[in-house]
Amino acid sequence: MSIELKIGGQIYNGWKSANVSRALNCMASSFDLVVSDRFIGSKQNIPLNAECQILIDGVPAVTGWLDEITPSYSATSHEVTFAGRSKTCDLVDCSAIIDTGQIIGGTPKEIIEKVIAPFGIKLVFSADQSLPLVSDFQVEPGETAQSIIEKVCKQTGLVYTDDANGNLVVQSIGSGFSSGRLVHRVSDGSGNNILSGRGKYSSRNIFRDYYVKSQMAGSDDSGGEDITGIEGHAVDSDVTRYRPLVLTGENAMDAATAQTRAEWERSNRRAKGQPFEFTVQGWRNANGQLWAPNSYVSVEDDFIRVVGKLIISAVKLSTGSGTTTSLQLSPPDAFILSSADQPIKTYQGWKELREGV
Repeated sequence: MSIELKIGGQIYNGWKSANVSRALNCMASSFDLVVSDRFIGSKQNIPLNAECQILIDGVPAVTGWLDEITPSYSATSHEVTFAGRSKTCDLVDCSAIIDTGQIIGGTPKEIIEKVIAPFGIKLVFSADQSLPLVSDFQVEPGETAQSIIEKVCKQTGLVYTDDANGNLVVQSIGSGFSSGRLVHRVSDGSGNNILSGRGKYSSRNIFRDYYVKSQMAGSDDSGGEDITGIEGHAVDSDVTRYRPLVLTGENAMDAATAQTRAEWERSNRRAKGQPFEFTVQGWRNANGQLWAPNSYVSVEDDFIRVVGKLIISAVKLSTGSGTTTSLQLSPPDAFILSSADQPIKTYQGWKELREGV
């Protein structure tokens, strides 16, 4: 397995260490490549801000810009780190220039295409269900393109990332396939394929009542009580004490949208209170593909006490001290819109820890 940097047809390899990272709701993949004393001379002609590709086993994994070069030294060594991000980094860094200061509502796809058009970045859009229209909303001065896209995704239950070609990808959670199974059995060790693991069960950012308050813009057909006091309310019945959280909607919302937003906050916070991280050997899953965000993986870990189907939220492919992949996993509810009458999904470890270790 190899990681190479390609700039203008020139291939650079022989790195001391290398990392490639991708994540859900992180708009730009990133990479860092470290070269040591022996090879520094052959890498000095790599220009800052060059358009580049990261190739994994000869196949593009990231297309973007080399936007950071960091030389360093100590008493025993000299190193240079070359780092960069996907083309979508411009959506993260740059302000969205909207002449009127207002986004006119429409479908999520229409709004996102309008925001990214000036940057010359293509949109890959897919949704496995019909989506609500997004209402008109104001753009704050200096607000980034990513911030606007994030608002749209929160209201419609979509997630965003990028692809190997530097395109923006907006899609429903889960790609519909399983990328394998991760196992750690303390008792007999049979079938174990996890090098290291870490879990957390936290209730610090979980509340019982979630209120989302908003106000719609008035029109000829609505006004007065129709547009004031709009509120969504979702309850986490697993929280037994008084813990309310009041949020202001990111933009003007009707009652249905405010309710959906409150349900998203409830599900998202509960699921994010259960993050897991596992390190495995190699860069490829059971299907022979590179590990990637937004696919499912089955986990059976009797020490961390989690058994279930989790979503891969972030991936870090590394080489240097071996070839490994770090996987960040979350319950799917960290990303999906949950119906008000649907029980919140919990996992084995959370249930047991609520009752005491």
